Amino acid sequence: MNPDPYLNSVLTRHSVSTDLRRLFALGNAQSELERVIRAWTGSYLNYVQLSGSNAKGTAIKGSADLDLFISLKTGLPYTFNDVHKSLHSFLMANGHSPRFQNSSIGLTYGAIEVDLVPGKLQSGAFLANDHSIYVRKKNTWVKTNVSMQIEAVKKSGRTDLMKLTKIWRDQHHLDFPSFYLELSAMNASMPLGLLLPISKRFVSFLEYLRDDFETATVYDPGNRSNAVSDVLSPLEKRLVANAAAASLRCTNWNQVVV
Repeated sequence: MNPDPYLNSVLTRHSVSTDLRRLFALGNAQSELERVIRAWTGSYLNYVQLSGSNAKGTAIKGSADLDLFISLKTGLPYTFNDVHKSLHSFLMANGHSPRFQNSSIGLTYGAIEVDLVPGKLQSGAFLANDHSIYVRKKNTWVKTNVSMQIEAVKKSGRTDLMKLTKIWRDQHHLDFPSFYLELSAMNASMPLGLLLPISKRFVSFLEYLRDDFETATVYDPGNRSNAVSDVLSPLEKRLVANAAAASLRCTNWNQVVV
């Protein structure tokens, strides 16, 4: 099997639809949810920004169809946890069925899967666009910059590798958050990486996951003191490394990813 046409066919099969009906549904969902968000925030809203894998160009089927980052003004009189609770309650009162996630509120709007991430603008950071977002797993907040995250991933030249690895992650049932995966793909050393065919880059990244992933510290490009790699436990990292090692031992590409 020639690996590159095969892997490119996998990418094509799992690419998000550009069907006009889907794009129309996305536009409707975004308009309606922005209306609800404005009603919830009142005068405390700075803006709503398209974010996540769609904004970064790393979306695959099964990703959230719509990621919206909600920038809230500094003076909002709620704790970070209360922001999530308040948004969750407001969405329920407006006929939605929201669910708490790590740093977001998830919901389904028609056939559209949505993630809403509220963040408080840090004091004096309007031009820098730095925000604090809540991390439910650790019951704390972290500083980040969503615009810097998006630009770093888009400019990496590795978005196809990130998408292929997300497909691999999902098919091997791994807990490997998308942003951590994207940053790991950027962190992996890949000589002449942008010139290599997708099969060689994918093998190189699997080798990184097998050999270096567990000990590598990966930082948020929007906040160099935020170690994104801390989001997984040593056991969870070991499971990713073991899956990469098993994939590298496979003799057929359709045993690795389909």
